Formats: sequence, structure tokens, C-alpha cells
Amino acid sequence: MFKPLHHIAVSLALLSPGTVWAQSGFGPANLSNAIDSQIEAFRQNEGIVGLTVAVTRDGRLLYSKGFGLARKAGDSSATHPMRHDFRTRIGSVSKAVISGPATWQALAENGKTTSAKVYSASGILGKRYNSYQRVSIDRFQPILAMAIGPDDKVYTWYDNGMVSVGTSDDLDAHLPPRSFRGPEDKRPRDLRAVAIAPDSKVYAYWMDGTLSIGASRNLAAHREDIDVTFPTGLDGDRKSIHDVLDITISKSDSRTYAFYDDGTVSAGISHSLGKHFRYQHYAIPGGAETRYRIRGLGMSRDGSVYAWASTGKAFSGHRRDLGARRAPYDYSHPYEGRFRNRYHDITVQHLMDHTSGFAGSGDEEATKRTFPALLEGGEVTYDLIHRHFLSTRPLLWDPGHDYKYSNHGMGLTTLLIEELTGTFYEDYTVNQYLRPMGLKGKVRAQKATPDANDSFAYRRTGSSHTKLPFQQSTTGLAAGGWTSSAQGILAITTELANRYTSSEMDKMAFKNSYGKLWHTGSIGGGFARVNVFPPSYSSASGRNLKGIHIALATNTSDLPEDAGARASDLMDRIVIAVADAALRSDLDYWPDAWD
Repeated sequence: MFKPLHHIAVSLALLSPGTVWAQSGFGPANLSNAIDSQIEAFRQNEGIVGLTVAVTRDGRLLYSKGFGLARKAGDSSATHPMRHDFRTRIGSVSKAVISGPATWQALAENGKTTSAKVYSASGILGKRYNSYQRVSIDRFQPILAMAIGPDDKVYTWYDNGMVSVGTSDDLDAHLPPRSFRGPEDKRPRDLRAVAIAPDSKVYAYWMDGTLSIGASRNLAAHREDIDVTFPTGLDGDRKSIHDVLDITISKSDSRTYAFYDDGTVSAGISHSLGKHFRYQHYAIPGGAETRYRIRGLGMSRDGSVYAWASTGKAFSGHRRDLGARRAPYDYSHPYEGRFRNRYHDITVQHLMDHTSGFAGSGDEEATKRTFPALLEGGEVTYDLIHRHFLSTRPLLWDPGHDYKYSNHGMGLTTLLIEELTGTFYEDYTVNQYLRPMGLKGKVRAQKATPDANDSFAYRRTGSSHTKLPFQQSTTGLAAGGWTSSAQGILAITTELANRYTSSEMDKMAFKNSYGKLWHTGSIGGGFARVNVFPPSYSSASGRNLKGIHIALATNTSDLPEDAGARASDLMDRIVIAVADAALRSDLDYWPDAWD
């Protein structure tokens, strides 16, 4: 098809000897003159190999261009400029433009809204995960961590921000609960393990994999935010804080012992848990089932290891056999009593708003270690990942009470869509969500076998770039495994704006800053961002930004610090340029953009 000259612009510019960048796509001359150089400067300054940028207004495509390279010299038979419609990895932008609205659509097809409960008899997933929720409730409520001091007193930290001092069978026999605090950016329920050294210093391990050093009531009195290195396990995979039952310190030689829920223990120093040895096996009364019920461990002066289980039983032994010295016996604590199942309060909207009480991501490798007999054809399913997640993570608060970003929470749309539609997540999103928009193939999951519209993916290290392999997106697809050009992202937001109100879009996993809807995504080999200015948007500067959508997508990850903030600034400048430009009211490149 012949394209009028005003519909397409292609230019090549020589930046330095031997380095050529290509900028191709669509954009009116006055807008291109205002923003092209800014985009190219951003690309070079951040060390990005290639990127795409697109802008729409009221559904009309005003600008869509590619900058830099989709393939560098040496990575294929020849360099290849980044086209405006080449796909790159968009990471968590997937949540806002695919998983959130696709789940909304599946709910509506079944007469439900995002206020629907996730669990319980009336919930979408029913009661199938109740037993795993109970493990978490009993394991992390009310006791968070335990430790034994050099005086053989037992210290217990609780989820209400209190710490008591007692004996192995009466946890507040010496001192009743008193308040404690940790680093300013941590909450009590972020606490995962505690160990007390021979000099009485208290080492606190947090859910984000960091360590602080302090006292029993001020866990960060001396130091905080120390990164912890975990050892590799039996299968060669590196462990994480979510594999840990508890951590103890020997009073005789100050070695730090970390006990894991796969039945192994490592020895090291406080911040390098495998420095002395990576793993040895240990035995425990009741076997694997008991391991998932351990609330705390502690090591006394004589080297005995004490363990307290959520069954109300304690026992003691040594690090290779936790029950060798004393059979299970009763213990008491000041917050006895069963706790209600708060998981039953979680709604789909809580997942999309990241207010469910979940935090972080599921752990595929730890799931493999936990459920080897249940792997389907050797593959991990999201169902198994969720079982492991529930068994090893506390629910951080009453659903809706607070905010913490959770890949796993949005990853649950994998299970929700399957339950609602009887169709696998990817099949539904491709055939029932993207295909009707005309976007099947234009927006697609990461694939191990690329096609002609896939950009290569790069990891930036200093001034050099490493090409990453193409990989199939599997269990992480819903949380961030999709690929798209910036133009493809806006093809979706344009359709969403036609179907839904701004307040409805706001509930589909977008973030909201003073009325602007947005989301970012960062993944190995890609960074992306989308901003949506609804028709009701009011600009603080007084400019008319209503109805403008903008997206940026790159093929490069591990960008310099604050690159995301600079990308946001660039996109705001582009939006202002669009608002200030005198553009024809009938300007729309959509008819040509996919040719």
C-alpha cells in the first residue's frame, strides 16, 4: 500500500565513527522535531540498546517510533534497527494491560466483579487451599521468631510488635511482653528469623533477605540493611529467606546455623550462611510435616537446639537431630488461642491493589524442593507455587489494611482465570482478550523461539551489553512475562478506554498518581512504562493532557540508578510537547501502523 509522505518518517544519523542508530516509524514533523532528539539522548545516556515510544490521544495514534537497535552487530548476521512495532519484554506492565483487565473481563462473563472473594466456600477458588492457609496461620500467628540468649533465656517476638522473655516451656516466665522495633522501613511481620550471639547482640533476619543487628527491643540498634548471602542447596539452586525455618548462633564458637524447610542445615557467619558448609541433613520429630510447623529455634550454651512447633509442642536435640535430647513437651505463651482465617477476606480487588497482605513473588525452585512427587510432567504449576507460598509466608495484615507490592498476588490471576473460564490463563488471554482486539501475535508471551518481530534482549553491565537467551514464559506470565512494542501497549489502553470508565480502569491493576494511571515493568532484558491521562484528568500546570496515552518499551535491563525516574520525566516532556503541538484533528496513524 502506498503511504503518503506525511504518514511515515525514516532517518539515519551518524553519532560517532562506526556507530549508526536508526529511528523509524510515524510522527508529524513538528512533533518529531520536538521530541526525537530527547528520546535518542535518553536512550544513549541510559545505555539502552533499543526502544520504542508511542503516543495516542482520544484513541488516535499520533506518534510511534523505534530508536536504536533491535539486534547489535555480532548478535546476528547483521545489525537490525529497532522498528516501531518490534516487541520487547514489558515486565510488570503486563499486570495493568493484560492480567488485570483480562481478569475483569472473565469476572464479568461470569456475573462477578472484583469484589468477589478469592477463597472460602463462596470464593472463586473455594476451600482447596484451606489446609495450606492453616499451616501459615498457625506457623506465623502470633509468634514470628524465637531465640535463646547466652543466659539460656528464651526470647519470643510476636506479630503485634511485642517481645517476651521466658523459659522453653513458659515463654513469658521472666518478662511479660514489651514492645520492640526494627529498622524504620520494616514492620513486625517482616521479621523472619532471630539469633542471639554470645556477646548478647541480636541478629534479625527480614523477609527482604537483609539483616539488622541490635538488641531484643531495638533490632536495628547497631546496624541495618546488611545483605545476606544464602548457600546453594542439594539441587544446586540458591536458597532464599523463604526456605528458612529459623537461624541460630552457637554460644561456643559463634557459628551461625540456618535451618531450612527441605531438611538441611548450613553453617556460616551472620551474613554468609554457607561460609563453613552449605548443607547437612537433620532429623526432626514428625518429619517433613513438622518442619512446616516450626515457629522458632534456639541454641543454648551447651549446644542443644530447641524447637517450638505450632502444635503447642517443644522439643530439643542437636543440629543433626532436633529431637534427640528431649521428647515433645507442652509450652505456653501469652497469646494462646486460635486465630481466624483472614485469607477468606481477600477479594480480587485486593490482589489488583496489592493490599491483600501478600508480598513478593512465588518461589519456583523452592516449590520443586517441597513438592517433588507432585510435579506434573516435571513442571511446576502455579497451583503448586501457591501451595508453597501459603505454607511459607505469613499474611502481613488484614486484607485491605495496607499496601505492599506483590507479584504473587497478581500471579494468582493465573488460577482465577482458569477457574472462571475453564481455560488456561494464556489461552484465554490470547484468544478471548487479545484476539478480539486484533492483537494476537502483536502482543505475545515470551517465547523460546522468536519470530521476525522480536527484538533481542540485553542486560547492561557498565558500558557493555550481554545478549540474553530467548526463554519461554511459564508460571510468571501473568505477573510479567509478556512482550509488546509501545504501540501494542497503547493499542490495548485505547481499547480499554473505549470499553471502560477511568474509575474502572483504575481498578485493573493500574497505579494512580493524582488521576494519572500508570505502571512500570522491569525484567531481565526489558524495561517499560505506560501513562494514561483519562478524559477527566486535570493538570497542575493547566495544560490540556486529557485523553493522552504514552508508552515506552526498551530491550535493555539493569539500567542505571533512577533511570525509571528519568524515563518518567522524559514521558512527561513528550506529553507536554503533544499538548503544545498544533496537530491536525484528523491525524491518526493506526491504519498504517501495523502494515
